[in-house]
Amino acid sequence: MIELSDEEYTHVLPLLKNQAYEPVFAYSVIDHNQSGKVFVDHRENPASCLVINSYGQYLLAGSGSDERFMNDVVEYLLNEENHSTYYDLYVTTPELLILINERLAGRTVLLH
Repeated sequence: MIELSDEEYTHVLPLLKNQAYEPVFAYSVIDHNQSGKVFVDHRENPASCLVINSYGQYLLAGSGSDERFMNDVVEYLLNEENHSTYYDLYVTTPELLILINERLAGRTVLLH
């Protein structure tokens, strides 16, 4: 997982377009209105990203086709040092939900 610098946050904007809902908190991080971090699978032309804000809202977007990235996301999510007490993870596609749910099975609570 590659952490983008503040100046590179806009690289993930194409991954957030045409979603069923507007991930406002993710845009707030990208626009530097909220503190947070942006992680990607590839720095210049990302296919997947994880956008997190300091309030515990996380957005996983993109294809999820990079196994190493997805494994790094899971490792990040399972490391309690990366979160205060909990986090809310949002995904942009049903396919991503399946991929992440399989990896986190038994270690997370899925809310519908």
